[in-house]
Amino acid sequence: MEQEELERIIRELTEAGAKPQLCDTRIPLDENPVRAGIPSELGNLPVEEGIYVPRNLLSSSPTIAISVKGDSMVDIGIDDGDRAVISLEKMPRSGDVVVAMLGRDFTVKSFFEDDDGSHWLVPNNAEKTDVYKPIRLDDSDDVRIFGVVEQVIKVQPRTSNRKMR
Repeated sequence: MEQEELERIIRELTEAGAKPQLCDTRIPLDENPVRAGIPSELGNLPVEEGIYVPRNLLSSSPTIAISVKGDSMVDIGIDDGDRAVISLEKMPRSGDVVVAMLGRDFTVKSFFEDDDGSHWLVPNNAEKTDVYKPIRLDDSDDVRIFGVVEQVIKVQPRTSNRKMR
């Protein structure tokens, strides 16, 4: 695409009220999905693929993108197949969505600190509370917060069959 055409498209989108951004920064994409459900192994690193995102969406810490597999986070808008941009060195705060490593398995969950100072990994799917349970983290667990989810990129917007029923 020629520079002139790109500038015209950006101008027209801006005039229409949109806020277009150039996806000018490549970040690595792990080709093995991380479960938003039951934790599973991440797969093979190093990462060979990548995706392009606008530079202003990235934090200053090292960043990687992952594909999300599963439905334990649907109530906060993270669906099966979405891509999550992960900040690898950011310390999680209560309420952040994180990628956690439980032993050798990875999962996407909300990080929560309760009034007693206990830490939890919490799923967000009210329809499957019998399947997805909060995971209490204590000193005996082999748990590491791998990174904090900074952005979620919808790969293909779709209506959930669950909502259609």
